[in-house]
Parts: sequence; structure tokens; C-alpha cells
Amino acid sequence: MLRVRVWLHRRALDRALAEGADATSDPQLAHRAARLTSPRCRRSLASGLHRMIREAYEPVRPLTSAVPMQRREVRAARDRIEQLAQDLTAPDEVQPRGVLLVHDLLTHGDSPFFMPSPDGSLDAAVRHAHAALLMR
Repeated sequence: MLRVRVWLHRRALDRALAEGADATSDPQLAHRAARLTSPRCRRSLASGLHRMIREAYEPVRPLTSAVPMQRREVRAARDRIEQLAQDLTAPDEVQPRGVLLVHDLLTHGDSPFFMPSPDGSLDAAVRHAHAALLMR
């Protein structure tokens, strides 16, 4: 029953965790945090980061429904993105807030991965997610 409640309320739980809620304060938060920081979720996000880097160097595909990527920004932030992916797959503990920030970078259309923004915005967003991921 807990899994079902967590699934139904995952967006609200994610919002609370992103705002810094203590995952140990509530069983639903704890369950959601455990799912977010699981090796499976972390590997999936790291794979998404690697895919973004790979696609940034591939030729642009004409006539696609995919949201266009900010290729120059991705290439400029490549080292930081690779480090973030590496830390996601490391055995060290990570924070749910950082995992959520990485997820948002990869999935939200207004992310600096996709939206034109000032130079260095993607690099700053990746640094922010990385710091939140490893925060103790």
C-alpha cells in the first residue's frame, strides 16, 4: 500500500524533497528518496547524461519532433556533465535533491540543455546539481 501511495503522490513528494525536506520524517518521503537514490535510477540518469553528450557531437537530424538540444553548451560543459554522470554511478551515497535536479535537467523543456540561455548557464546548472547530489 505504501508503494501505491508514493506512486500516486510522487510529484508532491519530489517537490518536498527538492525543497530540502528530511526524508526520514515521513515513510512516504523515505520510500521516494530510496527509489530516487537507487542504483537503477542513478544509472538511468547517468545514461541520459552520456546520451546528451553523445548527441551533442552527432549531426543535427532534420525534421524531428525532439526538442532541440543546446549542442554548443553541452560540448562546453562536457567535463562537468561527465563528472556528474560518474558520481551518479559511484557507490557513494547521494542526496535525493541532487538526483531530482539531474532529472529535471534531462527532462524539462526549459532546462539549459534545451532552452537557449546565456553562455555558461548549463555549466552552472550542472555544478548546482552536482553540489546538491553530494551535499552532506
